[in-house]
Amino acid sequence: FPILLDTFLKNNKFCYSDTPTIADLGVAPLLTLIKGRPKFWAKVPEGVKEYHERVLQAFPEADEYFKMLDSMATAYKGEGADAEP
Repeated sequence: FPILLDTFLKNNKFCYSDTPTIADLGVAPLLTLIKGRPKFWAKVPEGVKEYHERVLQAFPEADEYFKMLDSMATAYKGEGADAEP
């Protein structure tokens, strides 16, 4: 996550900006997939989790889709779901 935090989000709330753009929609929702492995998500830096939440809040019109993705990721209980990072 160093590139995300130290480059894209350096001194900015969103990717290279203080306002959300389509670039953020290409990054933040995919972070949700890490929740499919809770032990991995637990190791994600707080700055990344805060960015993820900021983006989701910045696009309320897509909330239904964000929730659907989150639900699919967190509902997975198959092989590897309890894997360690």
